[in-house]
Amino acid sequence: MRVSASGLGSNVKRQGTGALVSDRIQEVAERANVPEDFVQQLVAAGGLPHAEAELGSPRAVRRARLLWSWREAGLTVETVIALVNRGALSLAFLDAPVMDLPERLDRSYEQLAADRGVPMSFVHALHQSLGFAAPEPGDRAGEDDATMLEVAELFRGAGAGDDATLRLMAVYADNLRRVAKAEADYYETNIERHFRAAGLDERQLIELGTQLGDRVIGLLERVLLMVYRRRREHVWTEHAINHVEEALESSGLQQRVVQPPAICFVDLTGYTRLTEERGDEAAAEVAGRLIALVNDISRRRGGRPVRWLGDGGCSTFGSPGQPWSPASTWSSAPLWSICHQSMWASTPARSSHRTATSTEGL
Repeated sequence: MRVSASGLGSNVKRQGTGALVSDRIQEVAERANVPEDFVQQLVAAGGLPHAEAELGSPRAVRRARLLWSWREAGLTVETVIALVNRGALSLAFLDAPVMDLPERLDRSYEQLAADRGVPMSFVHALHQSLGFAAPEPGDRAGEDDATMLEVAELFRGAGAGDDATLRLMAVYADNLRRVAKAEADYYETNIERHFRAAGLDERQLIELGTQLGDRVIGLLERVLLMVYRRRREHVWTEHAINHVEEALESSGLQQRVVQPPAICFVDLTGYTRLTEERGDEAAAEVAGRLIALVNDISRRRGGRPVRWLGDGGCSTFGSPGQPWSPASTWSSAPLWSICHQSMWASTPARSSHRTATSTEGL
């Protein structure tokens, strides 16, 4: 059902060209998953073009989504448009290729769930596991939603429970959120701050970020995929070795090493004082140098870094005189648990520092 276009003047009438504009308003609202009356408000205020061809562009959809999110954050449409018109703010970054979003399907979430044979509650749970708000059943689903449901269906067919799949998706989401946040922090601290100090205003900073983003985001995504694939190769190689190990033991040809590996805990003395005296940035730089140094030393001695938390971390090593390998222990999972629990247990007690490096053979 279409919302009345009254209030938009002669630009939006349900006759001739006006009807096409009204159709475009409804289309933009559905593709952006925002209320139709909000899109009408944007057109009336000049936040979106009145022309039918321009109104149906991906740029209009991105602008509607952005302005809706800003409205939800307490910024009125009129305020944002006034800043743009004065030249104090730029929305040019919306035209950058990196802002492209997955296309919307011609089906609602409810219809997509029915097609996939899953309840809407699972669709809600899937979005919540990713850290997103649960969609309304009538909202238009996206291509990415169909992909995630297909993944869940494949895992379900292989015998995995939906709860386990949701936990896996939550791991993806949490770590990718941290990656995205680290990128933004890096840009703000190392690039934007420099140009702000040089006198660039907000509009110029946004335009600079758009130009740099066009050039670097594609490369960063390739780096992310490369790192993921190399990590995945390493992990699945270990998994395959465990299968060989199981076969050797079950055949009686070889027994596993029962001696557990050693774990080295490392903690930086004076980190809290350094943070208080020189600030978070300086402390983070020192911690980063420590991480690089310890990781390099442990790898050269047959160890493997397991986890870092601020200024503390741990590495695992195989049996004395034997480099670490999957065959040296039943599973690396207990090592993760030991390091995780030990480091979290020590986190609140940062006021009483341990020595610069301490080790325990467990």
